[in-house]
Amino acid sequence: MARAESQLARKRADEQHQQALSNIAALNFELRQECARRAEAEARALDLAYHDVLTGLYNRIGFGEKLAVALAATDRRANRLSLLCLDLDGFKPVNDSLGHQAGDALLKAVADRLRGCLHDVDCVGRIGGDEFAIVLSSTKSRADVVAVAERITDVISMPFTVEHQEVQIGCSVGIAFASTSDSDPSVMFRSADAAMYSAKQAGRGTWRIAPGAIMNAALSRPV
Repeated sequence: MARAESQLARKRADEQHQQALSNIAALNFELRQECARRAEAEARALDLAYHDVLTGLYNRIGFGEKLAVALAATDRRANRLSLLCLDLDGFKPVNDSLGHQAGDALLKAVADRLRGCLHDVDCVGRIGGDEFAIVLSSTKSRADVVAVAERITDVISMPFTVEHQEVQIGCSVGIAFASTSDSDPSVMFRSADAAMYSAKQAGRGTWRIAPGAIMNAALSRPV
């Protein structure tokens, strides 16, 4: 009887041990699942914090960080870093006449075309409304940057089909160059923004490079 009771006790102990191991495995699995859910939620939150919900491009915050990182590496890169600020010409009439849904569809189509004009190392963002910005890291010369600006104005001027209707817009582009890692992102933004308004004043659908005079005059203009 003593041996039988001892064996039964060992068996019960083994069963309890196995049950405990099973419970621990289940808890570990639930913990891994919860960690994965939290990581996914954090990734989504981070994505929303740095990307434009409508177009999927970087938003102003995300683009600003990408520009700052690119500027910090300016003295180490062989290619010439430049910032392009773009504002759509004729977007408001389309948005007003066809509605906001059509306007949103047009902005997404513009974003797709801008992506198609750039290399993987370049960065494009929607910084507000119908305003976009691009960091060019793939260009080696001033002429290369101008060629990209001309390609963008040509591509955006081609007709879009929105809500089963053909619409036509354009864009004005301002260009600012970075020469050293001391370049200030906010100053560069203001310079490119001022050059973009100069392009609008020149008749729209074109580009302008920000000279020193434009950059200095732009310092009083908010970003």
